[in-house]
Amino acid sequence: MRGVRSVLSTLSMKPQGYRTWLTFFRSKAFDSAGLYRNLISVGMKILPPKTSDGKVILIGDHITLAKAGRRMPAIARLHQESPNAGKGTFLEGHLFGCISMVISCCNRSIPVMAGIQESRTKTGGKRMVVRMVKQAGNVVEMMGKPAVVLRDAFFFSKTTRMTAADCIGKNGRALLEGITRANQCAVAYREPENGSGKRKGRSRRWYLQHGSMKTEKTV
Repeated sequence: MRGVRSVLSTLSMKPQGYRTWLTFFRSKAFDSAGLYRNLISVGMKILPPKTSDGKVILIGDHITLAKAGRRMPAIARLHQESPNAGKGTFLEGHLFGCISMVISCCNRSIPVMAGIQESRTKTGGKRMVVRMVKQAGNVVEMMGKPAVVLRDAFFFSKTTRMTAADCIGKNGRALLEGITRANQCAVAYREPENGSGKRKGRSRRWYLQHGSMKTEKTV
């Protein structure tokens, strides 16, 4: 994420090897999925994850990083979510989706997977919130254990819940569950009870809002 120069500086390497390091990072001899799989496997052995009801606890969220380069790949105009009034409303940079695993030895988490997520308008693919859930599903598949992922209210939607429900193991058991804070405008629906007689107009629809049950009907 910090670039090849930061890697050379951290490892105290000679600057003459800059182009060699570029070849190393761009090599096709390995793939990122294999590296993530080994990282998760080794990390779970050294730092056992914290579990709840036999499920590994994961944390998922987005992070925006400003970039000065205008011609870098995947650069997008992003909304600044920081409450600091000194920062601009928008920034040019990268949006990363990050998944971390809570460890049992202390109240900390370690990162296990991260990647740049481009907007749907550029790629024509899934929404970024859906990609986040799929990213958590990839981590669960690599761990080989069911997990529960904690996210903020930004990821509260029907699409994300349906995407998490599609993550099913070979035995038909759900491998991924999500816990989010619901928005205040959320409305939950349930099927109405079957009436004894026929009635005109649209069928009744019951919904739960702010702790009270109401009836919506059209005649």
